[in-house]
Amino acid sequence: MSSGATPSSATTALDFQWKIHAYVNDYIKFADAKAAVVIAWTSALIGALYAVRAHDAVAKLQLSFWLMPFREMYLGAGSAIAFVLLALGFWFAVVAIAPRLRPSYPTIEEQALENQRIYGTSDLRPVIFWKQIRAYNTGNDYWKATESLTDEQRLAEIGRHCWTLSRIVMNKYWWVGWSLRLAFFGSIAVAAVILVFPAPTRAGIGP
Repeated sequence: MSSGATPSSATTALDFQWKIHAYVNDYIKFADAKAAVVIAWTSALIGALYAVRAHDAVAKLQLSFWLMPFREMYLGAGSAIAFVLLALGFWFAVVAIAPRLRPSYPTIEEQALENQRIYGTSDLRPVIFWKQIRAYNTGNDYWKATESLTDEQRLAEIGRHCWTLSRIVMNKYWWVGWSLRLAFFGSIAVAAVILVFPAPTRAGIGP
C-alpha cells in the first residue's frame, strides 16, 4: 500500500490483514484440537493393552521368535507393534501442541536489520508477538512504538506476523498428520491383538 492511500482504504487493508491473521490462527487451534484427540485416543488404547496384559506377551518374545508357538508369537509381535505405533502417535501429537516459535519469529536485532532495509530506519520494533512486546522496557515505550506507526508499517507488521503463523501451522499439521497416521495403524494393531485373538490373560500368556 502506498503512503498516499486514503484513510478508508488503509482501514480496509488493515481489517483484511487482521481477518487473515484470525483465519490462520484458527488453523492453529484446529491442529491443537486434533492433537488433543490423538493424545486421548492413544492413551486409552495403551491403557487397554495394559488391561489385557499385552506387555506380558511382549516380554515373552524371543530373538528366535519363529520357534515360538504361533499364537504367542502373534500376540507378542502384534502387541509390540501396537505399543510402538501408539507411543509414537502420542509423542508426535504432544510435539504438535508444544509451541516452536524460536525458529519462526525474528529477534529484535534481525527485525531492526529488516526495517533498515525496507524503511530506511532501524528504530521500528515488533509490536505483536508477546515476547517481542515484553522486550520493551516499559508499557509507555510499547505504547509510543505502536502509536508512532504509520498505516503502511502496521500492515507490514501484521503481514509478517501472518507469515510467521503460517509457518507454525505448517509445522503443526506435519506433526498432527503423522500422529493421526500412527494412531490409525496403532489402532488396527490393537484390534488385531484384542479382537482377533482372545485376550492374553485367557490365552495362557498372562498369569
